Amino acid sequence: MTDKKERPKRQDFSPLDAHHRRGKVFTPPLMRVSDNIELHSWHSERLPETLWAVLLSATLPRADSLQLLSAVAKAAMQFREHPEVFPAHSALAGISKEQFAALFADVLKDKSACSALSPLLLLDSLPDRAHWAAHLPTSVVEEGWNAMAEAVAACLDPRSRPAIDVRWLRVMFLGLQHRLMIKKEDDEIVDMLCAYPTGKDVPDWADAMIGSMEPMVGIGFDGAARPNWSEDFWRDCLKGTPCVVARYMPPVPEAEFPYEEAKTRWGQIYAGLMKHFFQTLRNTGIDARHDAVFGLALYAMSLVTGMMRPHSTRPSGRHLLRSLAEANITLAYLVFRDDPEIWKMYRAYGTGQAKLAFLKLVETEREDLPRHVDVALLERLANEDMWQEYVSIDVGHWAGLTARKMADDAGVKDVYDKFYVWPSGFVHGQWAAVRDSVFDLCANPLHRFHRVPRPMRVDMPDVCFDAVRLMNRILGLVDQAFPSFALRFDETSHSARATAPTAASE
Repeated sequence: MTDKKERPKRQDFSPLDAHHRRGKVFTPPLMRVSDNIELHSWHSERLPETLWAVLLSATLPRADSLQLLSAVAKAAMQFREHPEVFPAHSALAGISKEQFAALFADVLKDKSACSALSPLLLLDSLPDRAHWAAHLPTSVVEEGWNAMAEAVAACLDPRSRPAIDVRWLRVMFLGLQHRLMIKKEDDEIVDMLCAYPTGKDVPDWADAMIGSMEPMVGIGFDGAARPNWSEDFWRDCLKGTPCVVARYMPPVPEAEFPYEEAKTRWGQIYAGLMKHFFQTLRNTGIDARHDAVFGLALYAMSLVTGMMRPHSTRPSGRHLLRSLAEANITLAYLVFRDDPEIWKMYRAYGTGQAKLAFLKLVETEREDLPRHVDVALLERLANEDMWQEYVSIDVGHWAGLTARKMADDAGVKDVYDKFYVWPSGFVHGQWAAVRDSVFDLCANPLHRFHRVPRPMRVDMPDVCFDAVRLMNRILGLVDQAFPSFALRFDETSHSARATAPTAASE
């Protein structure tokens, strides 16, 4: 399948080799700055505190909103002896009417600004609601919530232009209030902050600098009149507005992957593997190498057919893809080592696991036995090569290695990176895989695009394209161990279209 989505820009994240590894934990560079770093969310905590500025910045023309934000910032010079004054709602709740009027003088005499700010009155828990109610017109409920949703949506991304404007205000206010100390050798930062509202001579690093400075100003006030206002804001939004759930469409009937052609080719290859098994069979005794090569290949083929529609676009397809990747890594490692003792270790470990399962189940009350297990079959498997009293049980890994180490040693690390890591999350029920399978995002920005349950996923990217790639690699290992076996799936143009068998294939 062609990747039609734009790839992430590398400057937006730290590559894996930039992370610091300590044991099994990879720590990103920013998290190594301090052991006591405390993270604060822009959209969850600081945006609600400056909601009035968000409404102005996202609603009015930018020239008008910046003029008003600049006026509020300059008003900070009047309050250098009053550090409790800061244009955050929690702080504003504790100032006098006169201080509030002085701080927002230019805003409150602007009719367009007051109209843009009227949705504030929809919030019963707004800590400074009494101040705003004395100056703002009443907002129509539905129109007010819609206006607030549009404003919040425009500022949820901390790197958006409206958000940077609001974040500049927070930094500039503290600077003009003499509560933000900047070293003399960093005068260029002061020049940038002063030039920002006019748009003249603003350096290209302004957004990045503002973005890095603003989180360090915290909530910007020393009091704690309503420390939970941000939580109250999002709670009011949840109560006042409904979730917006996406409408789901089933996958298109014409699938991109050619299933029918692949099934035909699957039958040819499976029959070819069986034929090649008998052609290369040399005796009827235990041949750990021969059995493992063909056993893993045929097992992998059974996984491939299980991945066909409808499972290929569902979470269960990822389970099978991960098993297929592990079969590839296991066979690649066995063929790479090609040591008689290693082949025996692989076989003995599996026999020991059958014995372990058998012993655990026979100790269970008969009526409690799982329905999917044939205990008699387990007993036969445990005794097939030798009496189970001579069979040891290893509860570790059969090779004493991780899947990653095996892949690395066998030269198939790319299989591990591409096809093992992410599908493993689905097998183990890890959060990211669970999130991808059963949740979607609510489209209401006033709900912070939170997660909501969705219908069962049947529209995931198809795993069959990757499955035939892995299967071809496994078939290549069969050919390497027991030449010559030339049957393959056709991967031309990322498809699995069947090709006519060659003379060598037959």
